[in-house]
Amino acid sequence: MKWAVETRGVLLINEATGAVVTVEYPQAAIWDLLTRGESNRQIARKLCAIASLDPDAAEALVRETLAAWREAGFLAREEDPSG
Repeated sequence: MKWAVETRGVLLINEATGAVVTVEYPQAAIWDLLTRGESNRQIARKLCAIASLDPDAAEALVRETLAAWREAGFLAREEDPSG
């Protein structure tokens, strides 16, 4: 996985699949904060200020965005907590 910051967002490149996607803001902010090791909760809190979202909308955006990136192969799948 490679990525680069661009003027309008972040370019994600999955070298394994050849998939490329340009992520614009506010989702680009999610990527940036994620790569800095922020938790989903911290990212959602910061999105409230970055994107003028209420807490519920920010949490939903983080969940939906991360799920889409996992589905597209840009993030590893989460482990099943049940085992």
